[in-house]
Amino acid sequence: SAVVAFMAASAGMMIVNKLVMRGSHLPITIVIIQMLFTVVTIVVVPGMRRAIRFGSARDVWRWTRAVPPLFALMLSTSMLALDHATMGAFIVVRNLAPVPALLSEAFIDRSLKIDLQTMLAMALSLAGVILYARNDLHSSPLGFLFMGINLCAAVLERLVQRTLIALDPIDVSKQGMMMINNGVGALLLVPLAL
Repeated sequence: SAVVAFMAASAGMMIVNKLVMRGSHLPITIVIIQMLFTVVTIVVVPGMRRAIRFGSARDVWRWTRAVPPLFALMLSTSMLALDHATMGAFIVVRNLAPVPALLSEAFIDRSLKIDLQTMLAMALSLAGVILYARNDLHSSPLGFLFMGINLCAAVLERLVQRTLIALDPIDVSKQGMMMINNGVGALLLVPLAL
């Protein structure tokens, strides 16, 4: 199913990124290349190109000023964290993301109800993270710093996206959002790659 495909793609991408980092040590450049590849793919693949829609200039600006900087920060700190930490440590820290994300979403969207099952699932996830971290968490202090920044950027980026997609919607297609995120994000990262 789609979930299994997403899990396989995510795991594969992390492993490939880690291997590429071992050989190149150019984390920001790798992220820029990946972002530009995404933009080119959206433009070249006919079905994706046809689905691009940018509503009003105001909607495009609302998305552009908020999401791409966080997206670029999330991707670049992810790559930097992989360069300074084990994949296991990175995955463990990222598994903490649902806790602050849920609390933040409940603060932003008062209609969101957190039930007992959700709290138990969060507690179980947190217990797994703590158990793993106590026995097998290897990273340099710089790796932990990048993982912490990555976690914050990922949670904030998802909250801003949720606001602009569901709570105060904009009229930009998903392909348009991907183009803006990757195109603007790549431009923002260029000065850091030099």
